[in-house]
Amino acid sequence: MAKNKMGLKTKSIILEAAQTIFRRDGYDDCRVDDIATEAGVTKAMIYYHYESKEDMMMQLIEGMVTTIHEALPLEPQQMPDHLHQMIQLWDENQEITSFLVSRAFKDPIMFQTLQKIVAPFYDALLQGNEGTFNKPLEQTLHQDLFFFNTLPMIFFPLLQHRFAEKYNISPSKVEEQFINQFINVLSKSTSQKT
Repeated sequence: MAKNKMGLKTKSIILEAAQTIFRRDGYDDCRVDDIATEAGVTKAMIYYHYESKEDMMMQLIEGMVTTIHEALPLEPQQMPDHLHQMIQLWDENQEITSFLVSRAFKDPIMFQTLQKIVAPFYDALLQGNEGTFNKPLEQTLHQDLFFFNTLPMIFFPLLQHRFAEKYNISPSKVEEQFINQFINVLSKSTSQKT
């Protein structure tokens, strides 16, 4: 792995190029040759820094996890702004969303990665007790949080614009309604079960 500043810069350039190509072509249709061309490096240089294109995607996911964790609200009144930021983040990273969701069905590691992304959010919801997600939650609360909050948050940005276009509603209005309903369901889930 890269140990000097130039190597770290090259690694960063490659990762940015990978994200660009993943966005443009989608993960499955992306070729490492295209990433090399976009980054202005050789294919060998890519494999020096990354084992595979999946390794690059996992690095992008780790970056997204960090961003999500840093953006968590501390107070309930921050929740609408936080949700708006998360919708934007998921929307700007649809290639990551698609990758995670499609693989979470088949790959337990991807499912765990998806849980890793939401664990701090669960912690924040349940009074910020560090590690709450790993403590035995009442099964129905865990289910409610995952199926009625986490999955809709992940899928919403993928479908928001299509829904708005089909029903001739502004995307911002669709988002506003989603956030209000998200908070409503979240409030009911956490207040009844904690």
